[in-house]
Amino acid sequence: MSIQKKIFRSAFQFHNQFLEIGYPRNDVLYQNNRPDTIRDLKSRLVGNPDASVITYAPTWRDDDAIKKGQYHFQLPFDLQRFLNQVSEDTILVLRPHYLVKDKIDIHGFEDRVKILADEDIANLYLITDLMITDYSSVMFDFANLERPMLFYAYDLEHYRDQLRGFYFDYQAEIPGPLATNEDQLMTDLAAFQRDGGFQDHHTELLGFNQKYCSWENGTASAQVVQVIEKGL
Repeated sequence: MSIQKKIFRSAFQFHNQFLEIGYPRNDVLYQNNRPDTIRDLKSRLVGNPDASVITYAPTWRDDDAIKKGQYHFQLPFDLQRFLNQVSEDTILVLRPHYLVKDKIDIHGFEDRVKILADEDIANLYLITDLMITDYSSVMFDFANLERPMLFYAYDLEHYRDQLRGFYFDYQAEIPGPLATNEDQLMTDLAAFQRDGGFQDHHTELLGFNQKYCSWENGTASAQVVQVIEKGL
C-alpha cells in the first residue's frame, strides 16, 4: 500500500476506493511552471518580474487565540534581520491564515514584504524560489516543483507533543534544513543566499517528491473527468 493511502486512511478513516491520480489543484504546477508565466506572475503579485521570492507559509495553530473568533499573530522572526540575510532584490511573501491576515505589522517594510493571504496559493508556489514553512501541508504540494524548502519549527516540541502531532516522521523526512530558533533560521537563509539552495538536502528533496508526489503529473483534472464520464 502506498504512503498516500496509509495516511489518508489514518487521517480521514477512509476505507473505500482510491483514485491514484493526484490533486487536480496541482495540475497548474506542471502546466504553468514556465519562465514566461512565472515572470508574469511575479510582476503582478510582487511588482518585479525578476525578483527572488521567498515565501513564509506557516500552518495554523489552534491555540493561538485571544478568545473565540479573535486571533493574534506575531512573526517568529525579526523582519529587518531577515532582510539583512538576503539580496536586495528579494521579496518576502507572507501567506498567513485568513483569520490573522489583518493582524500582521509590516510597517516600514512594504516595499520588500507582501502579505498575500487571498491569492491562489498555487500562484504563490510558482513564484517562490524558497519556501519556508513549518508543519504545513504546503510542503507536499510545493514538493512537486522540486525547489528548496526550509523548515522553521520554533515550537517543535509543543506542536508535536501537545498540539497536533504528525502523521509521518517529521524530523527524519522533511526535505530541507530544520531551524528551531531564529539564529538557525538566519544561518540557513545566509546559506541559501550564498549557494542558491541546500545541496546537502537535494537528494532528500527528490526522494520526498517521489514518495509523496508520485500520483502527480499535471493531468489529474482530466483523469477525474474521465472517471465521472465513465460513471455516467
